[in-house]
Amino acid sequence: MANIKLQMKKEEKHGLDVWTSSYLLLDMLLVLATSGDFHTYVIKMEEVSFSYGSFLIPYITFMILGALPMYLLEYSLGQFSSNGPISVWKICPLMKGIGYAMVIVSAIFCIYFNVMMGYVLYFLYHSLTSVLPWSTCDNEWNTEFCYISQTTNTSTSNISSITGNNTGDLKMSSSEEFWR
Repeated sequence: MANIKLQMKKEEKHGLDVWTSSYLLLDMLLVLATSGDFHTYVIKMEEVSFSYGSFLIPYITFMILGALPMYLLEYSLGQFSSNGPISVWKICPLMKGIGYAMVIVSAIFCIYFNVMMGYVLYFLYHSLTSVLPWSTCDNEWNTEFCYISQTTNTSTSNISSITGNNTGDLKMSSSEEFWR
């Protein structure tokens, strides 16, 4: 994919850039419409929540019958009329809400991805120290319920009854307390 060159030419009348081939535009739209971190995240979360087939069949059906035609319609109308998502729907006033919805969804995605990148930068900043702050319970944000996760091998043999209390549920790992 790194070797793909986007070929554009100048339109003589208006001085605008246009695609040299409609197939190149279609290929780029399909790549953009079917890729992205958000779609990967949604698919993985829904696969965990539900069984694989019961989610993927309606998801793929909607992507093919609903989302892909809307992408193609939006981009082809925008390319043809050289307008944005709100003004392009003046062609059909009944569909005017689609343009507003696209702008609102784009704004929400921008906020979402900026927050995700903020978490990445925050994690990167804290991981540059010699001792990772989420690996110890010696920090100012840790409570008395903090514990350091360790793996221990235990074995019991022929125990007929075990008594104990259930206060272990209050404990929280040091990494959980770091992110709270």
